[in-house]
Amino acid sequence: MKRNRSDSVTVASHESRPGGDGAESTSEVRLPRTCRLGRVHDQRRFLPRGWHARGALGVIVLVVTATSPGCGRSSPDRVEVFPVSGKLLFEGKPAAGAWVFLHPQNEEIAARPKGAVVDDDGTFAVGTYELDDGAPAGNYKVTVEWRRPIGGASTSDQDEVPPNVLPSAYANPATTPVRVTVEAGENEIPPIAIPN
Repeated sequence: MKRNRSDSVTVASHESRPGGDGAESTSEVRLPRTCRLGRVHDQRRFLPRGWHARGALGVIVLVVTATSPGCGRSSPDRVEVFPVSGKLLFEGKPAAGAWVFLHPQNEEIAARPKGAVVDDDGTFAVGTYELDDGAPAGNYKVTVEWRRPIGGASTSDQDEVPPNVLPSAYANPATTPVRVTVEAGENEIPPIAIPN
């Protein structure tokens, strides 16, 4: 190993290549320098050729493996969920496009279900990890919101979020009269019929 005048260190290594003559090859590696007792020393250590490429490849493989969807399904933090479905009617008609939310009432429920969108026929399916995979077992309060433009105006005509056209009591976990208990197996919430 010989030191240049700059901060770089030239590393000499012997590599046997197929069909090669075992000649010495060199590669230049920049190493940090330290100063001890007024003398400058190079921090030398053997760095094989291509070490940075192999290290980067290892990091990429590790990141891809950790973030793979298949790995997420087997995570020990994921709690078991059970199918939950129901129907929402407003003034006797399906509230298509409304949102249904389940609010856990048990502290031991670690995962919180996402909101469910009501279909054209008024039905909905709750999801926690996937779109409609269900919810963990436990007691929930159910809130609903249906935001629609006023006076036939399109959503693009309004700068603000459209108002909730359902009674406000149903949008607040503290005042909603709708409750559901999710148990192991299939769960169907009784139809939620909201009068005007």
